[in-house]
Amino acid sequence: ESVKAMSLQVERMDPRTFEQTSRIVRKWAQNVRALKASLEEQQVLSREMRESARIQDERQSESARDKQRFLVEQLKTEIRGFFSALGEFIDLQKDMGHCLYDMETHLKHLTAISAGDSSILNVDPLVALLNYRDRVVSLLLGGVLYQ
Repeated sequence: ESVKAMSLQVERMDPRTFEQTSRIVRKWAQNVRALKASLEEQQVLSREMRESARIQDERQSESARDKQRFLVEQLKTEIRGFFSALGEFIDLQKDMGHCLYDMETHLKHLTAISAGDSSILNVDPLVALLNYRDRVVSLLLGGVLYQ
């Protein structure tokens, strides 16, 4: 029975009929206990669901960060490879050691942006690395064409 119906029965009961009053109040108390138990179960399930969702979000976030780190390292490897080939095809103004040092410094600066631990993945370092790689490839292709 619903709480409302039980409350109405409690209001209408005759205090002179002890047995009927006792029976109605016991039913009402039993209903309240069942509701309390149900509410406690719902609270436990709600906590468990929140914890499960939090853990799942953390796993997905870690997976995305791992994928981004892998992509950043791949781009850096490609840039280093293309950059090391530049010396063969174009006349560099400085010696190759200085150029490699400048390139490494630039790469560290680009990837330092993503070093912070934020909940939202930052694509700015990826864009900057892609642009840097494209500039190096453009120089390399220009050197190959004019050699």
